[in-house]
Amino acid sequence: MSGGRLYAVVWRESVQVLRDPFLLTAAFLTPCLLMVVLGYGLSIDIEGLPFGVLDRDQSAASRRYVEAFDQSRYFGRAQRLVTPRDLEDQLEAGSLAFAIEIGEGFQRRLARGETPPVSVWIDGAMPFKAETAKGYVEGMHRAFLVEQRAFAGGLSPPPRTVRTRYWYNQALRSRLAFVPSLIAALLAMIPPLLTAVAVVREKELGSIANLYATPLRRSEFLLGKQLPYVVVSLLAFGLLFLLAVGLFQVPFRGSLGALLVGTVLYV
Repeated sequence: MSGGRLYAVVWRESVQVLRDPFLLTAAFLTPCLLMVVLGYGLSIDIEGLPFGVLDRDQSAASRRYVEAFDQSRYFGRAQRLVTPRDLEDQLEAGSLAFAIEIGEGFQRRLARGETPPVSVWIDGAMPFKAETAKGYVEGMHRAFLVEQRAFAGGLSPPPRTVRTRYWYNQALRSRLAFVPSLIAALLAMIPPLLTAVAVVREKELGSIANLYATPLRRSEFLLGKQLPYVVVSLLAFGLLFLLAVGLFQVPFRGSLGALLVGTVLYV
């Protein structure tokens, strides 16, 4: 392999990249746009869900039940509903993610150790969001019943409790886990695409025939074609990294040098 021939190919390809607005746009603007769209569009974090309550019992127990939802970060403040028609109208308008209907005799059945009548109406326009809201509501419902039955039976809380805590991403924000993997996916997609476009362009323009007439080897041609796009990919990584830290508030902990070395090897 000749260093002079390799340098000539790298220089030639670098000049073509700088003169081609399409390649520059595809190299820098496209990854950033995909980062923003996918970073915000595919977030699965659900907090502050708006919900309404139709309380037919109007008892102290039903109010405690609603307060349990109000105190959770996953739900917003309960909107009081008056009639079943009001419940349907709010769900159809999309102003509520779900609605809770507390039936009559809620407190009486709860005091007798029976399952109180509670109905939940969930907006299923977004299936994933609806399933997540369903899981949250079921969890809150079970926790409330266990707490109330223990209180009614005069049971004291257990002396020890087991709580799961996460060492990283303790708030379980999906964006903190998704955005870094999105950077890796974009870096795996953009550089091969740009290299393929560059080779195809050589064939379309007919300039590849001139390369056939030179003593240039295949390894020198391929390596010379790829090196400029490696540099472009590293610059694109810098932009994506700034977006992740600045726009999406992903904290960076660790060695920046190790990250750069790993990025070079990955690209």
